[in-house]
Amino acid sequence: MNYNANMNYTLQEILIFIFGFLGTIVIGEILYYFLADKSLKTRTIPLKVITVIIVVLEIIKQIRELVVGYNLFAIPLHFCSLFVFLYPLACFSKGRFKGYAQTTATIFSLMVGIAYIFNPKLIIQDAGQTFFSRFGSFHTVVFHMLVYAYAVFSLFLNVYEAKIGRDMLVVCVSISIYWVIAIVASYSIGVNFNNVLKSGFPPFETFRQTYGNLPYLILIIPLFIMYGLANVYLYHLLNGLVNKRFYAKKRSNKKEEASY
Repeated sequence: MNYNANMNYTLQEILIFIFGFLGTIVIGEILYYFLADKSLKTRTIPLKVITVIIVVLEIIKQIRELVVGYNLFAIPLHFCSLFVFLYPLACFSKGRFKGYAQTTATIFSLMVGIAYIFNPKLIIQDAGQTFFSRFGSFHTVVFHMLVYAYAVFSLFLNVYEAKIGRDMLVVCVSISIYWVIAIVASYSIGVNFNNVLKSGFPPFETFRQTYGNLPYLILIIPLFIMYGLANVYLYHLLNGLVNKRFYAKKRSNKKEEASY
């Protein structure tokens, strides 16, 4: 995240964000209408499609980086880059590990999605301005919009049932593991993964410069975990509403079938 990005939106950016946000909701409603009464395997198809697109986009990005001269900032260890690994695990792995991956992928997607909804530029900076002219900008906008769509479709299609106690534990552990990786990687190669080395948010950066990096990390890591746990609770509430709607539709369909 870069809080120093220009927060004035161009018309192109506004149109991209509006069509992206509203379009995702509309597509979610359409998917719900056609897939709500289908099997879980069928309902996960949209998430698998998102997974394939995201992985392909990342592969193209990495190949381009290798061709033009690799920038270490392109290493997929940023928080948003985790979905390149999380989505395949959530969609294609099996057993208990699949459940852990689903929890992490879904809640992490919601965390990014909520931030993206409230202020897109905090996430993608000025990529919307050059969306049609630069692959890097196209990749950034589409990638994050797909992450948002993953969270929305997971809810609309009821593919993941929230269990608040389990999910809070899984998310807390997953975020903690990521922070360890981000800190080690950032200090090892000098790349600012997830604002480890410095913050783009002025109050946090002032705190870091005043008190040092260790107190700064001690401050922001718990806050990040708290944000993750808040999203677990939010998803739990939304999942409860979706469940009522989801099963109401199934009961309605059964009544219609019985009337024939």
